[in-house]
Amino acid sequence: MNTFSVPYYIYQDFVECGTLRDFLLRNYPSSGYAQLENFDHGSRSNSLQDLARFSFEIAGGMTFLIEKGFCHPVLSAQKILIDATGRCKLYDFWPEESAKLRLNKVFNKVNFSYAWLAPESIFFRQYSTESDVWSFAVVLWEIYSLGEYH
Repeated sequence: MNTFSVPYYIYQDFVECGTLRDFLLRNYPSSGYAQLENFDHGSRSNSLQDLARFSFEIAGGMTFLIEKGFCHPVLSAQKILIDATGRCKLYDFWPEESAKLRLNKVFNKVNFSYAWLAPESIFFRQYSTESDVWSFAVVLWEIYSLGEYH
């Protein structure tokens, strides 16, 4: 990793399975509502255990980021990648002091869904690592609704 001169370079793994949301929509039955009781629990991609593992890995990743002084102001299932082994990898996280700048860019986007943002971010334009807890809760909703969050 070169972080000593501009441009900065960060080398990352190739993540074959795309975003968590795409993975959920592609590998889980589409029903309009999550019909978890009808899953084929023998299949690796169709088990409640996988959904719980995704949740656990994301929580662990978010804990790690906070411990290192980073946060994820726009956490969503579209900002989580899945590798070939089914492991979750977070991206688009920011140093805590830069998160508010990132959030201001988000507010300038047209048609952005505010559901992932904590109320204090929406109404008062305030952000802290505690705001990530709200986003994580919405990600859990995305996971257990199998990506169908309409």
